[in-house]
Amino acid sequence: GVRAARVRGPTAPPRLVPTVDDGEVVDLLPALQSRDLDAVLMESWTQRPARLPAGIRVTALATEPAMLAVPADDPLTGPDPVPLRTLAGRVWTSGPVGTEPYEALLQLLRGVGTEPDIRYRVGDFATQLALVRARLAIALVPGMAVAGSAVPGGTGPVPVTADDGVRLLPCRPAAGRSLVLATRGSDADLPALRALVDGLRRACG
Repeated sequence: GVRAARVRGPTAPPRLVPTVDDGEVVDLLPALQSRDLDAVLMESWTQRPARLPAGIRVTALATEPAMLAVPADDPLTGPDPVPLRTLAGRVWTSGPVGTEPYEALLQLLRGVGTEPDIRYRVGDFATQLALVRARLAIALVPGMAVAGSAVPGGTGPVPVTADDGVRLLPCRPAAGRSLVLATRGSDADLPALRALVDGLRRACG
């Protein structure tokens, strides 16, 4: 979540100084409602759209496909999207229980008749990819979370880096993630928040 403090020097015009609090959306949205935060950067997945309390609105910043991350030598290396129903029995890593990535993966796999074995629940994608690299699990990751990778527009597997030991594959049904900025509806036209949205969109590319 983001909060802004207004700072004024002896002769200078006021400027905004942002501060950032990391946390889970379930905790940050109440802080946004109570005005302890001014904005919350959050995820919204195709299978798990963001759930918003009354008076909160979101602005989309970027949308991207989510990819299946498997060890580089995994048999799943064909040119076609991987049917998720064929992954019954595979071990998964995802976010902690209740987080957007975890719930999205749960909904996605249950939608194809598979109860996922999510054995490793960690909060960051870098650790999830390390577990994939170690051949302990597979994962569903957004392209933006994979440093050095290009999310494929086609169907072929793409190495995360030249020798990273992880491949990204498209899956079927497809999954996607959007980054959105949640703000209070009453603050939608504040210049500081419009500047924040513009800056975040530039950062997302």
